[in-house]
Amino acid sequence: MKRTYLIALLLGAIISVSCDNAEEMLEATPNEFETANENIISSDSLFAIGNEMFATWEHTGMNTSPTRSMSSVVPVTVYGYSSYTSTGNRKIALSSDLASKFNVITGVYIMETLTVQYNLTISGLGDNVYFSSADSPNCGINPLNSSNIGYAHTQVSETVTMTTKLQHLVSSISGIAYDRWYPCKPNELQWNYLLIN
Repeated sequence: MKRTYLIALLLGAIISVSCDNAEEMLEATPNEFETANENIISSDSLFAIGNEMFATWEHTGMNTSPTRSMSSVVPVTVYGYSSYTSTGNRKIALSSDLASKFNVITGVYIMETLTVQYNLTISGLGDNVYFSSADSPNCGINPLNSSNIGYAHTQVSETVTMTTKLQHLVSSISGIAYDRWYPCKPNELQWNYLLIN
């Protein structure tokens, strides 16, 4: 029993000492790291002595310092629209929330919803230029989240299509003309985006 205990104690001490030495071998000061980086080498030739393979090495002269490229972000605003589709005039019972946006009382009205698009062709898009949508407070209703003002976009090759929705209050059910838009008219749309390169 004492012999087993002694062997276990010796084994634990050996493992502890070898782990401590391994940690010391893995530690390197920043100066040692820079020196190691400067001496990157490549294999020049291989030769054998008996059953063992050896290689000769030569300094490559490669500069291994990291390079950092500066990117730029350019904010862009475009106005109006490229195209739109309409649901056509429909009878809609306005909720109190939507009625307040048009400054009318709740009731049944003639309305249409426009899906408005703006198409962009950007040379080099996806290669060295990247598109990112930006906050657009003077845009329509985001089609992906109707509680937000903004737009959704799709990208195919060098073409970006931005899409938003507009509500058009045409008239009351009794024929009183309103011609009111929420959040704005199509020609007043402002689409903000970023070009990153």
